[in-house]
Amino acid sequence: EKLVEELREEVGASLEARIYVDTGPLLERAIAWRAGLGWIAKNTCLINEGMGSWFLLGEVLTNLELEPDCSTPWPAPDRCGSCTKCLDACPTGAITEPYVLNATRCISYYTIEVKGAIPEPMRQQIGHHVFGCDICQDVCPWNREAPVSLLPAFQPRPLGNPSRPSAHAQGREHESKGGPDAYTDDDATAFNPPLEVLAELTEEQFREIFRGSPVRRPKYRGFLRNVAVAMGNSRDAKFRPILERLAEHSDPLVREHARWALAQLPPCS
Repeated sequence: EKLVEELREEVGASLEARIYVDTGPLLERAIAWRAGLGWIAKNTCLINEGMGSWFLLGEVLTNLELEPDCSTPWPAPDRCGSCTKCLDACPTGAITEPYVLNATRCISYYTIEVKGAIPEPMRQQIGHHVFGCDICQDVCPWNREAPVSLLPAFQPRPLGNPSRPSAHAQGREHESKGGPDAYTDDDATAFNPPLEVLAELTEEQFREIFRGSPVRRPKYRGFLRNVAVAMGNSRDAKFRPILERLAEHSDPLVREHARWALAQLPPCS
């Protein structure tokens, strides 16, 4: 937005511009590849040699006639080499071969895009994931020294204790020092949060805590569905009371997945 403002100051009202950051039908990694920002990796993400793949791509579409910057060599060399860590680590086999992703097998697809029931054969493969999956990026050697953002907007949001409003819900600003330890002990955060805390969130709390966040995309019912599946995959009997409650939920989608999850827990002693 600041870039567009500066362009408009230079060009005037004739400037037309639209901004995208994962918000429109653009194949962003292909545009970034053509811009010389990196190479398309075997996990189909764009990798920048200096930054890895942990970044957001942003674009400005404009009517300006611009001279291309030819100072960056293109295309960037593919530096994946013989590495297959991303293929080997994918729990669902969504990366069917190098550079090929079957999106309909990806954990991100099932936990975010699918609005109905998750097919039973896929549920155990989802593991503890409640929203999305980045395993193929986690294991990538190019991300071992990826820079970590200290911008407050990119720090884990506090979830708080469900029995009281969270700091985020109360509208308090939080100045993070770069990690979940910056929050008080009784405030769970969105970084690897306890499943029981997620299950206790009311729909109002869910909407407030994740306001402006893509976590709201599966909606509250899909969120609880995912939490139930993760609890079932934990095989931890401590979740039985919560799952029994969710098994009586008013929403049939939540009920069905909670009952499936209960069946995954060890029998009562």
